[in-house]
Amino acid sequence: FKLKKSGLYTEPFSEAGYPVCHYNHMLRVLKSHFLVKIWFALKMPDLFKGYFLKKYKKREPGHTILAFFQT
Repeated sequence: FKLKKSGLYTEPFSEAGYPVCHYNHMLRVLKSHFLVKIWFALKMPDLFKGYFLKKYKKREPGHTILAFFQT
């Protein structure tokens, strides 16, 4: 198809995406699924949720991506 992209939009990061985003972030930091599972078992994501939500909202897109194309 000969399509031209006319727009690309992403929703803002929402709190619903926090657990997955935080798990992936901690996996990059700790480099171990085992250590990340301990981090979650100790309820650390809940303790630092406000800090990390601010951080993720600045740099992470939301789940929904909408693209517009024209012929």
